[in-house]
Amino acid sequence: MFVRFRSAPRRLQLSLAETHRVTGRVRHQHIASLGALREPSELSDRIAYWNSLFDRMRRLDNRLDSAQQLSIFDAVNARVRMPTIEERREFGLANAETDARFWEMHADNCAATAAEHEQLAATVQHTIEQNKTAHSEAKANAETSRKRIARIKAGEEIGPQQPVDINRLMEETFGKRRLRYIRLLGLLSPEQFEEYIQAGRYHAALDSHRHTDLRKFIKNQPLDAFPPEKWVEIIELLYPNFVWPDHMMEEVE
Repeated sequence: MFVRFRSAPRRLQLSLAETHRVTGRVRHQHIASLGALREPSELSDRIAYWNSLFDRMRRLDNRLDSAQQLSIFDAVNARVRMPTIEERREFGLANAETDARFWEMHADNCAATAAEHEQLAATVQHTIEQNKTAHSEAKANAETSRKRIARIKAGEEIGPQQPVDINRLMEETFGKRRLRYIRLLGLLSPEQFEEYIQAGRYHAALDSHRHTDLRKFIKNQPLDAFPPEKWVEIIELLYPNFVWPDHMMEEVE
């Protein structure tokens, strides 16, 4: 009985075979597979292979005696060296240190993600409370306006009141920058807006890149794409701090 080694591309296969004669010729009979490992092998490969080899040999106890098993181990060890106790200890220590570093890093990442989501949750909760308060105020104002309408229709004299400042409410709701972006979109004709969408530039969320894309798109339009009064509005939106010279305003008017 002997160990047969067969080398394949980047792999070594081991098996247990036995020789016997058939009609005067030597034949090899396959007894059992002894596993395989990578070539060239590393320490981790040798440790994994020898662990599996011990399991395979235990399953062959009923067919192999101690002397045969010892000779098989010697033959395998000559080709695939058995890891020493010191090598196994160092390998286990290296693996444990790697695991510790990974889990510590993972714990830090989880803590950072949790902190970010806690901050996000706090921001969301603050926004919810703000909108609930604004909703209550808006409902109360609407109710007051409805009552005022009913009193006026009933013939009651009510003094004039200041109208709602829509621009101020829009700025408080959307912010100046987003409101300016919305107004710029509103200046586009349906055809221009469709062209802007087809160019892949439109996005519901506002960021500096989208705003810049829209500004460039409008600037690249031909001069006759907008009437003169629209260009005044466009320039004031694109350049909020622009001061019109008096003679230019007279020409526009």
